Amino acid sequence: MPSGLESVPSRSRAAAFRGGAQMVAAPAPCSGLGLRALLCCIFEKDIGPRVVCSDPPDAVGKQFKPLGRYLLPEDIARGRVISVVLDDDVVLGAPVYIDDTRYDRNCFQFVICLVIGSREDTEPHRDLAQHLAMSFHALEVEIKLLSRGEKVPHVQSILASLRAQLNACEEVYVHVTDSHCIAFQVRHRCPALAARPSLSQVPVPLVDLASLLDLPCWPAGGSRDDAPEELRLPGCSQPPPLPFEPDVTLLQMAPLVDGVRSVQDIVQESNMDFNVVLICLQHLLHFELVAVIDAIELESRYSLTPDFHVAFEREEVSAEVVPYVTGGRRETSVELLNEVQVLYAGMNGWDQTLGEFQKERERELSALDISLRHFITFGLLKGFLEPLHQALSSEQLRERELLQGIVRETKNRLLDQGLPRVEVNRVPEVKTLVTRMNALKVQNDVPQR
Repeated sequence: MPSGLESVPSRSRAAAFRGGAQMVAAPAPCSGLGLRALLCCIFEKDIGPRVVCSDPPDAVGKQFKPLGRYLLPEDIARGRVISVVLDDDVVLGAPVYIDDTRYDRNCFQFVICLVIGSREDTEPHRDLAQHLAMSFHALEVEIKLLSRGEKVPHVQSILASLRAQLNACEEVYVHVTDSHCIAFQVRHRCPALAARPSLSQVPVPLVDLASLLDLPCWPAGGSRDDAPEELRLPGCSQPPPLPFEPDVTLLQMAPLVDGVRSVQDIVQESNMDFNVVLICLQHLLHFELVAVIDAIELESRYSLTPDFHVAFEREEVSAEVVPYVTGGRRETSVELLNEVQVLYAGMNGWDQTLGEFQKERERELSALDISLRHFITFGLLKGFLEPLHQALSSEQLRERELLQGIVRETKNRLLDQGLPRVEVNRVPEVKTLVTRMNALKVQNDVPQR
C-alpha cells in the first residue's frame, strides 16, 4: 500500500471553509464504517475541480471549491491518499490521473472522496480510499463511467449503494453494468498481534519463506539443495508467491529465520533496528508463518504432554513427523513411525536432561538419521512436548510423575472397557487427575531468567 500524503490546512485556512451551508449533512448513526458522505470530484478544463455528484445529494456546499487544490493536486500525489481536516470532518481520497490523448489536456483527473468524523480511525478509511480509486479507475478506462456527463445519475446511484453497504457491513458488491461490478472488503480493524518474542527465543519457519518471498537463500552459483536444511523440510509448506511487493524489512530478515538463530542473533546479523525486527516477527506470528520456541540446549528438560496419547492419531503428525525429524533423509513408513513414537515416549525431563537422553538413545537416533534439534522442535510445534523449568519441589515432581502414570493407566482401562476416546477425557475421575496435573504444570512453568 503506498504511503499516504497528508495535506492539512492551518486553522486560519480552515476557518475560510466554515461560513454558509454546512459541508456535510448531519451524520446518521451506523454500525459499519461511519461514512458521512461520498463525493465524486473531477477536474474540468474551464473551472477546475468540481463535485459532479455525491451521496447524500448536495452534501457539499460552495465551500468545496477551495479544497480542490488539496484533493486534486499535481500528479506528484498519484497513488497516494490525501486527507484534509475541516473542523469535525476529515475528507480523504486517492487522486487518479489517466493519461490518454482522447481527453482534454491529454489527461483525465478525478478523485472519489469519503467524508468521516474527525474522531474516526482513519486507517481503514485510507484503505477504502485506495479501493475506490482502483475500482473507478478500471471503470473509467473500460466504459468511461466518469468522463461522460450523461452518466452522472448512474454514478450518484453507485455512490449511494457503496455508502449504504459500507456503513452496514464493511464490504460491497455493486452492479455497474452486465459485465462490470465493484466488489471488495475493507480491513476495518488492525490485527491483534501476538506478544513480542523474547531475545532468547528462536523463530521457526512454518512455511518456506524463501519460496514465499522468491528469495535466493542459497550461495551464489548453488541450488535449492544448498539452502539451509530447515527450508528444505517436507513439513515446510511452499505457498504461492505473494501478489504484492513485501516489506524491505521482511526481505532482509527472512533468510535469517531458520529455526536456529535466536531473535537476538537475527537483530545483530540483520543490522536492523531492534523494534523493527520484533514488529516484523509479530506479524509473521500473527499470520502463522513462523512459531517461536525456547532455544534448544542439551541442559534443557522436556516432558510429554497429555496430548501425546492422541497426537500420532492426527494425520498431519503421522504424515510429517518422520520427514521432519530426519531432515528429509527418510520417508514415512509404519515401522519408522512406530520407532519415532517409541523414542518420544522415552522423553522424561523429570529424570534426565536432553543431553542425557541423547547419550542414552544415541544408537537409535543415529540408526534412524534423526536430528535431535528437529526431533524436539517438532514435538514442541505439535504440542505433545513441553519444556520443564524445574520450579517444583522434589515432592511435587514425584506427585506429577505419579499422576502421569495414574492418568495413563486410567485412560487405558476406560478404553479397554469400550468407552470412546472422546468420552474418556470427560470422565470425572480423569478430569480431577488432569486438573491437578495442570495446576502443577502452571506452577512449574516459570520463565527462565
